[in-house]
Amino acid sequence: MSIRRRGFTLIELLVVIAIIGVLVGLLLPAVQKVREAAARAKSQNNLKQIGLAIEAALGNTTKAEYPPAYGAYSEGGFPWALNNIPTNVYGSLFYYLLPGLQQDNLYNQAKDNGIPNVNAPGNFPAGVIPDTKRVPTFVSDSDPTQVGTLGLASYAANPLVFRGGTFGGADANAPGLNTLRDGSVLPTIGGNPTIATAASRRQSQITNGVGTSNCGFITERFAVSVDVPTNPHFWASPNIIFDPTIDPAGIYNSKNPVFQATPDPKSKTKGPRDAMAQSTSTSGILVLMGDGSARIVGTGVSANSWATAFNPDSRNTLDADFGN
Repeated sequence: MSIRRRGFTLIELLVVIAIIGVLVGLLLPAVQKVREAAARAKSQNNLKQIGLAIEAALGNTTKAEYPPAYGAYSEGGFPWALNNIPTNVYGSLFYYLLPGLQQDNLYNQAKDNGIPNVNAPGNFPAGVIPDTKRVPTFVSDSDPTQVGTLGLASYAANPLVFRGGTFGGADANAPGLNTLRDGSVLPTIGGNPTIATAASRRQSQITNGVGTSNCGFITERFAVSVDVPTNPHFWASPNIIFDPTIDPAGIYNSKNPVFQATPDPKSKTKGPRDAMAQSTSTSGILVLMGDGSARIVGTGVSANSWATAFNPDSRNTLDADFGN
């Protein structure tokens, strides 16, 4: 006697599919959270590696001076001077950190290919670095504007520590100047050069001010802004700083006047602004401190804490709301 096997009815099949759908719906957010946490941890590690590279660069100077955001290094320097130039190249902060990130070949390639600056005889900008030279440490996997293989940076420097640089995508150019970006000229603000025109800040100045453990050095920022999408933040360009004093009245983001929390890169009104810092997580923004630690600063941080942390000369006490 043969036994006839009964298959699934249509209703039973639909019930099974519905159950699977519910399970997938429950699992997807968990998987997404795991991915976000992994990307967050990687970005935090990137900042710590950048911190170690800053310390390595600092140790190579006799006066313990930090590199500029864009300018000559080491020992400070005034790239526009015709005499008494302490170094034969100038470049971005991230350029000077390459040796500390095991990128010696890229660093030496640029340094050895310096091009004389016709506007300041004897001053040699660092050699041209193509826009496609991508450095993984400068890339955050959580940055939604990091697309393709361009050499963009998901982090920005505090200009009150690392002098020089630019933001805002200035339209004016300084003809004849060579930057680390291929086929570009140095952007300026109001016609003035944005390379450092003052000696680099010394570590002792920060130690005697707010203190290295309380001073914000580097923060997250989207690689491309909605203000000037055609002028993205290449790590080898001067456009690697943000304005730590921006938006005190909350013009760009009334809910948080100090940084933008996960702005929509597709929105022209609520997207990432060029001069502001942006977080890639709703939990807060990652900030590299002067002592090499990387803090997560919550969206509820006060304007006073933000201003204190990014002012190396401040004598104010940093509030507890500035991360941990």
